[in-house]
Amino acid sequence: MFRFVCFLVLALNFSLGISSSITDDLLSVEDYKNKAKEFLNVYKQNNYYHGAFEDITLGLNTKAFAEIRIKPKYLIDVSHINMSTTVLGTPADWPVGVAPMARHRDAHPDGEIATARGAGKSGSIFILSSLAQTLLEDVAQGAPDTEKWFQMYLNKNQTINSMFIDRAERAGYKAIVLTLDDPTDSVVRNLNYQKFRKLYSTDFPNYSSMGLSLNQHTFGPSTNVEDLRQFVQNTKLPVIVKGVLTGSGAALAKTAGVKGVIVSNHGGRNLDSAPASIEALPEVVDAVGGQMTVMLDSGIRGGPEVFKALALGAKQVFVGSPVIWGLAIDGEDGVHSLLEMIKNEFEVVMTLAGSSNLTEIKRGQVVHESYYDFLLMHHNHSKKKN
Repeated sequence: MFRFVCFLVLALNFSLGISSSITDDLLSVEDYKNKAKEFLNVYKQNNYYHGAFEDITLGLNTKAFAEIRIKPKYLIDVSHINMSTTVLGTPADWPVGVAPMARHRDAHPDGEIATARGAGKSGSIFILSSLAQTLLEDVAQGAPDTEKWFQMYLNKNQTINSMFIDRAERAGYKAIVLTLDDPTDSVVRNLNYQKFRKLYSTDFPNYSSMGLSLNQHTFGPSTNVEDLRQFVQNTKLPVIVKGVLTGSGAALAKTAGVKGVIVSNHGGRNLDSAPASIEALPEVVDAVGGQMTVMLDSGIRGGPEVFKALALGAKQVFVGSPVIWGLAIDGEDGVHSLLEMIKNEFEVVMTLAGSSNLTEIKRGQVVHESYYDFLLMHHNHSKKKN
């Protein structure tokens, strides 16, 4: 009887042109996070959900965004909203892309190809991690319509760097993203995460296919700005550095010829007690914003966060863990639905805030919550005097 009822429901939906999806009832990133736990065992959950040390920075990433207020503009024609952009020569339908993350096949069998396709359907830039479980060439062939950048680590050995650069250029990637904030593994105080690292494969085909082991590619403590300068000179692609939280760090990278910087704290998975990315963003923008393209990841959970980051000077933002949650739930379609939800939210926020295109999103439209505390205190003080 139950099967018969299910059949009737499906038949009715089909006749009415209604399509059902596993993500239809998910209305927020938090919903995706909770739903994904049904598809990931406890070890994999802790790989995708953990922070470093005491998870202080992990929590700051969302808390700091929540402390920012949006000041709307009025009597603005917002009947047509344009979210399109171009970032370092790469066109995108909107200013939200997918951050580089390792091990997508642990979330879904289709892995990075599914993520890239889902991103492409939403008109998003996709950054492939060098720690992917899929060859960079296979991702390029499997998602030909997606705009793609390639992430890697700056190696002291420029021959290894050249091998990756050559492969990325040949495969059609549009930029190279160098992660700079990972000179050593951080401390994760989570037993299930430690078990995950022992239980699951550490083979990363982008390295093993060239006969490299894990310890031959990581960004080491001895690399310096001269190594970065040589790297930049060795590729025709724009180079972006990721994991910078200070204006001085961004300015130093600029001297090496870097074209862009992603303000990031590694999703709170690296240096605990580092600032939230959104807290560090204004300092970086003020230091190099007129000379480098400034972007951001860590803490993006919906349309309001995207708007706040752009108002504070980011040209582009990237979403990390939520994309993996969408992938775990429904593969390519899960990634697409997650990004479309954020895109729709961002369009609504732009409309309500009075910004019809990205150039109209200005720093004056956002303030820290303490701004209103000061106004209230000043008002009460004036009232007492009178």
